[in-house]
Amino acid sequence: MGSLVKHELYKIGSNKIALSITFLFVPIYIYFTYLHYTWNPQAIAWERIVDFPYSIGSMFEGIIIILALSSSFTQEYAFQMDSIIRSTKYGRTQAVTAKIIAALFFITIVVLGFWFMNIGVNIWMAGGIAGMSLPLYELERYVQSPYSMSVWQYCLIQILTNLLGCIVLSLFTLFLSVRNKSILVVFFISGIVFVIPFLIHNFSELSLIWGMKNLLFTDLMRVENMFNRPRFIYKGDWTVNINIWFFYVYICSLSMFFLLNIHQRGGR
Repeated sequence: MGSLVKHELYKIGSNKIALSITFLFVPIYIYFTYLHYTWNPQAIAWERIVDFPYSIGSMFEGIIIILALSSSFTQEYAFQMDSIIRSTKYGRTQAVTAKIIAALFFITIVVLGFWFMNIGVNIWMAGGIAGMSLPLYELERYVQSPYSMSVWQYCLIQILTNLLGCIVLSLFTLFLSVRNKSILVVFFISGIVFVIPFLIHNFSELSLIWGMKNLLFTDLMRVENMFNRPRFIYKGDWTVNINIWFFYVYICSLSMFFLLNIHQRGGR
């Protein structure tokens, strides 16, 4: 299994476009962070740190995920290797598991690497960790937040939530890849699903548009809309408060659904 995982990681790492964007992100983020503190010398590091997934962070994460994983299964279809792999002793089970493990390991390293860079660069350029113990609602973008946790506690929750959102997008991309022989189809569908929530304004009226905004993966990756205000939905005179745990149960349920379907389809 270990050699299979290494092989799949090598295939993911051989995607020059995804790898180039990953490394390109670092100098871009450092440059814009430098401009931020040049224009706002009194700014505290944590204001920008927690803004990371909602702004540029999740955008680059999504692009890298889609580029790196769209060809995971479709590449085998293109070279007609799928039937050969499945005819081997462990092809129907371990090969699929190895692809999933490699994909999740890759995206975990990317996400955690981005977050370590985000925290380190901002603390360095802001000249310290001032503000980490402030209550969340004292940050400008969270004045309506009902949560009294400190900023550093929220940052830990952000990292976990952002990672979970990226995992769901990764599994969704693998789910499409195992069902399609065209990389372009996988790339196009994943890209559309990823981009849609960026284009929809926040609102609380229950509708298909509300679902497209709140139940696709992008807003889970961006995190902010889950915590910056009380969450509720309404339809006419009917109003329901949404507990924050709803989103985590939803994320985990989606992950299990995609995992089971990938194994079922990939093992045929």
